[in-house]
Amino acid sequence: MKGSFFCYLFLLIINIAAQNRDILLLDKINTEAIQHKDVFYAGLSSSVTPISIALPVSLLVAGDHYNDPSSIKNAYFIGSSIVATALLTTTLKYSFKRQRPFVENSFITKKCNVGPLSFPSGHTSSAFATATALSLAYPKWYVIGPSFLWASSVAYSRMYLGVHYPTDVLGGMFIGIGVSCILWEVEKRINK
Repeated sequence: MKGSFFCYLFLLIINIAAQNRDILLLDKINTEAIQHKDVFYAGLSSSVTPISIALPVSLLVAGDHYNDPSSIKNAYFIGSSIVATALLTTTLKYSFKRQRPFVENSFITKKCNVGPLSFPSGHTSSAFATATALSLAYPKWYVIGPSFLWASSVAYSRMYLGVHYPTDVLGGMFIGIGVSCILWEVEKRINK
């Protein structure tokens, strides 16, 4: 009984320390307010849905037009990675029900409109699912570099805009990468 009390107390202290670091880092990222940066990061965040839809659709259309089964297979893989990631992210958001940082902390400035739930970051998970799936399908440096630069920039934008904690973004990153890697392995085993 005594041991479990100390274990609970230790976990509580760790949790409070982690939350404090989370808020302090977010405050440093969010405090800068320059109009052109606000517009840039809002646009970057808004790019996730169109890119995540256009990429697999374009590959599918090109694969069909040029009779390229590899492009069609990659289109389905990338599309399924994005959809599976979105489903898992949405399920986790409604399971954790974490409030947005600007709701709980008055010093965080909200710079765009969002829904009520914060963890994990849906934009970040979708961006990293897209980047990971594309990089696995086309493992060239000129695909991998820009893909992950874009996904990382989207993740930063979510904090800059004041709508996600760093841990929301980190969770989204792990989900996007993890789901894509798992589906890649499943596809490889099915094709054997």
